[in-house]
Amino acid sequence: MRFWKVNPVILCRNHLLGMHNEFHKFKPHFEKKRSIAGYIKNNCVEPRAMSIMHDIVAMEMEIRDYKHNSPYILPDLSYLPLEHLYYRIDKDKSLDLLLNRCPECYKRYLQFLCITNQLFITNQEVKL
Repeated sequence: MRFWKVNPVILCRNHLLGMHNEFHKFKPHFEKKRSIAGYIKNNCVEPRAMSIMHDIVAMEMEIRDYKHNSPYILPDLSYLPLEHLYYRIDKDKSLDLLLNRCPECYKRYLQFLCITNQLFITNQEVKL
């Protein structure tokens, strides 16, 4: 279980839909007031951002014409220790891990950089 703290535009279909699924699968951890220490330790979850991250992922799903009919209401997080409640995913580590795991996400990332004028490449320079 991992929440990629990246722009969902770069996520391949599997990672986009998988991440959306993880929001709903993880919610019972909060509702049952379970410890999330291991997820925090492994840079996997950012509790206070779950609702907004879900909505951003849902918007990307709709842009891609995927169906979305499952809103996310953030449960009460007041039971969490403050260091867990305010934990922030390391975006750079998250992006690096994703790009090294998934060739399709890597390809989408390069395309995103080209479209946003952050990277100038040709097909000869990078295998797509």
